[in-house]
Amino acid sequence: MTSMYRLPPMISPETMVFDLPTTMYKLPLIQNSNNGECSNQSQELSTDDLNELKQLEKKQEAILSQLEALKIDVAKLSKTAGNQTKAVSGVTDVVIRASPNHAPHTLPIICKKLQEVFKVFTSAHIHSSLPKGIPNKLKDFLPASNCASRSKADLCVTLIWTNGNETEMATSPTSSLLVKGEINLLRYFARRFNLFNANEMTEIHLAQAESLLDSTYCEAMWGAGNLNKMVSSTLEPVLKNSKFLATGNKISVVDVYVYALFTGESNAKKYSPIFTDWLKRCEQAINGSQG
Repeated sequence: MTSMYRLPPMISPETMVFDLPTTMYKLPLIQNSNNGECSNQSQELSTDDLNELKQLEKKQEAILSQLEALKIDVAKLSKTAGNQTKAVSGVTDVVIRASPNHAPHTLPIICKKLQEVFKVFTSAHIHSSLPKGIPNKLKDFLPASNCASRSKADLCVTLIWTNGNETEMATSPTSSLLVKGEINLLRYFARRFNLFNANEMTEIHLAQAESLLDSTYCEAMWGAGNLNKMVSSTLEPVLKNSKFLATGNKISVVDVYVYALFTGESNAKKYSPIFTDWLKRCEQAINGSQG
């Protein structure tokens, strides 16, 4: 073995130093070194987005449920609004709370109009918040029932005199939803039972009636309460060009409200011939077939 020859090294140890190649191209990094942190952040965002989507889904389901309930209510109302001669399906019981200081004078008018078509049972009660009772002029506030009992009625109207300000109405004795304000009570009955041409008005006349109804109600409830100024500045200019306040030749809800406002207080003030003639036309329309 010692006699074998040796081969010299092909590369000497002194020259065994290699430079890295510089001719190869570089590829961009697909993932950064902190890809773990990014993954966690994206996972957290996905969880938040999922929670928001679940909340939106719940809200959407609640809205759809409300819309479905409104659809059913509108379908019921449309059946009675188009034809007054049809009887109310089942006994409908409405409860109205009102203050003697702001008596809803449109309510007796509404009840009398409904009694032309339906069997309406009326009743009134005094809440314990009024220990002194109510004035004598309000004791026979509602018209008498035109049926023998509640069970035989198409519609039951219960009025509770209480200490308060605005009139409130519940569409059932157990309902927690209230219709507030006398004008909204008037709107409810007019639209549901097609009273006072409520469903026969054009959009222009309807807008006029709604605007004038709101303004007169606000003035009567929270304004200075100067009815004479209201007549001269707001009502008479309209009545100079039309028989009624909003619909030309037909009575509307604003006529009924203003008429009840002025006649319900039993004031003996004298008004202009224009306004006096309008009061007479309202009385004829309400007591006749036009309302």
